[in-house]
Amino acid sequence: MEVPKAPLFLLSLLCFSVISKAADTLTKTQTLADGDTLISAGGNFEMGFFSPENTKNRYLGIWYNKISNCTVVWVANRETPLIDRSGVLKLVDPGIIIILNSSNDTVRITTASTPAPNPVLKLLDSGNLVVKQANGDDSESNFVWQSFNYPCDTLLPGMKLGKDFVTGLERYLSSWKSTDDPARGDYIYKLDPQGYPQAIIRRGSTETYRSGPWNGLRFSGRANQKVNEYYKFGLVFNDKEVYFYYDLVNPSLISELVLDSSGLLRRNQWGNGDWASGCVRRTPLSSDCNRDGFIKYPGIKLPDTRHSWFNESMRFKECESLCLKNCSCTAYSKLNISGDGGGSGCLMWFGDLVDIRQLSGQDGQDIYIRMASSELRKYFCRTLKLLADLKLVRFCAQTD
Repeated sequence: MEVPKAPLFLLSLLCFSVISKAADTLTKTQTLADGDTLISAGGNFEMGFFSPENTKNRYLGIWYNKISNCTVVWVANRETPLIDRSGVLKLVDPGIIIILNSSNDTVRITTASTPAPNPVLKLLDSGNLVVKQANGDDSESNFVWQSFNYPCDTLLPGMKLGKDFVTGLERYLSSWKSTDDPARGDYIYKLDPQGYPQAIIRRGSTETYRSGPWNGLRFSGRANQKVNEYYKFGLVFNDKEVYFYYDLVNPSLISELVLDSSGLLRRNQWGNGDWASGCVRRTPLSSDCNRDGFIKYPGIKLPDTRHSWFNESMRFKECESLCLKNCSCTAYSKLNISGDGGGSGCLMWFGDLVDIRQLSGQDGQDIYIRMASSELRKYFCRTLKLLADLKLVRFCAQTD
């Protein structure tokens, strides 16, 4: 869904003043009506009222300003939607964010633990919405309240996933109920501080995923969580707090970690100046996922299928083509290997390949795992060298 960018205009209510075009700040004497937006100083993020697909409910949210489709990263009133376009956002003393509807009913978004004599509401270029002193800078010590402390389903660069042992504040992701309902869903993604920290996905009281403990480089169960050219990450653990974080290496890229309504944790990334679309992957493989390919691994115990898709009648070549076109697809295999024809159907995985291992003899099954084009070239060269060593192929290198 594309959200139209409406010009900012004067809301003629009492003595409230004009919001200047592309403003990033709202004062106590201003309001933000449905159709108006705040835009962060560098143009990275935009905040206003929106409706998800297939609903007329209105929500106050933050989305990427440089991506044409409305990719929402935070929702203020996810449990209390408005039923029409009458919503008005206000900041009142001592630094409390509220939404008023046509009946003048109040939806309270925040409470102010530390009163601010002259508060302003500001949308930062990091995507963080903050209440702070008007005369203070944008350092965290001046924040009375910040949205980064209350994430929804999205972890942005600079956010913390973890717990403050001093205040008791816990920052975790909670999925949307569905793709068109941002209310709290069934899944949460959190850092479990019991014992040595590990990340978990939980549905109610049932844990559906455990990352394994942090080993100084990454979570031990996330072998593909490696140092890369896109972002860096780490874990902070001391007597005051514990949290996982990541930051962008290249600020021209856009990257987010999202817990979707099915409980799948995935990384979305856009780059190379193409803000209209982007590949959806848990770990970036290449700047253009259409250049990716697949490497066959035989004799494998196939991964956990909780985040998979299958089709019993699809031809195998169609399975490969469909997986290649979907940047979220990390691997595919035959669904049924019985019969004389070598098997049938299509089974595709999305996200991490959990609980996969090599089996001895002929007990395992073939799986085709997505690889970046650079990895395909390395694999091809190693294969050629192996075949040459075995004298199954002959090739020569010529020099001038």
